[in-house]
Amino acid sequence: MVCTNMENNAAIEITSLFTQRHIYDKYRTELCTAFAHAGTRAYFERKQFIELSGNAADYIYLVQDGCVKQYLHSPNGVTRTIFLLAQGNTFNEVTLFNNDTSYVTSQAHTDVCLIRMAADEFNAILNAEPSLYRSMSYMLAYKLRIAMAQIYDLSFNSTEQRFRNLLCRLCVQIGKETSEGIIIPYIFTHDDFAQMISAGRSSISRIMGSFQDKGYILFEGKHIIIRPEIIGLGML
Repeated sequence: MVCTNMENNAAIEITSLFTQRHIYDKYRTELCTAFAHAGTRAYFERKQFIELSGNAADYIYLVQDGCVKQYLHSPNGVTRTIFLLAQGNTFNEVTLFNNDTSYVTSQAHTDVCLIRMAADEFNAILNAEPSLYRSMSYMLAYKLRIAMAQIYDLSFNSTEQRFRNLLCRLCVQIGKETSEGIIIPYIFTHDDFAQMISAGRSSISRIMGSFQDKGYILFEGKHIIIRPEIIGLGML
């Protein structure tokens, strides 16, 4: 099978991300353990706002269950999703470390359960266990890797390439292996995907139909399954 440039780019990116995923999973587990008995449990229903842009970091959150999305929102109403955060991810820590206010809005994409820690408690735990700073560094580096991949896509790739690369990243970030491919455990609409890659909804619908015809993706109910053919490699 001869890969196109698009397939080669996606293959290189997904291979790099999978290499990093082992490190990411390890330190995500360490953070879950370290903060398991910290703060209080906070529950948010789907689409409920957790933190708004412009807020100070009074609290640091760790996702225990569900999916949180973080996005930028322009004055003219355009929304751009930056991160999808699942179990073991922390957020608001960048705002705390920079001692400023948040650039992003954090919203529950599904029903979520979070550990909510006051900033002072979060700092006290890190200072009591300095090894956790390494865990936080790996977590932040992984987020930066995702952000840089998005910047590259927006700078140089077509809408179809951006969507293809997004699906590859979702395989790594939140995907679950099945006999059919990698299933994305959360439901995303065409609008959701459009906000992730700065595209129009109609473009996503067209590309998704094309990918389905080519056998790159299939559906199990409302859940998307990403086939290994999408990156020109064997089963991930």
